[in-house]
Amino acid sequence: MKATLHFDLPDDSYEFRAAVEGVRSLAALHEIRELIRSHLKHGNPEDSTAKIEEIREVVYDSLLWVAE
Repeated sequence: MKATLHFDLPDDSYEFRAAVEGVRSLAALHEIRELIRSHLKHGNPEDSTAKIEEIREVVYDSLLWVAE
């Protein structure tokens, strides 16, 4: 099975980047999910601010392609 995507560049450049970076975004979501799960299971309420900052960094890094 094959799929071919067609984009009219530069008009569809955002959609093109979203398609190209989709796997990276999915990986970031998985990492965020695991960070939250681990913190809820093993974390300490006093560590919540640090964990939230770590998660925020993952989100920020995963969205860098939007600014390009």
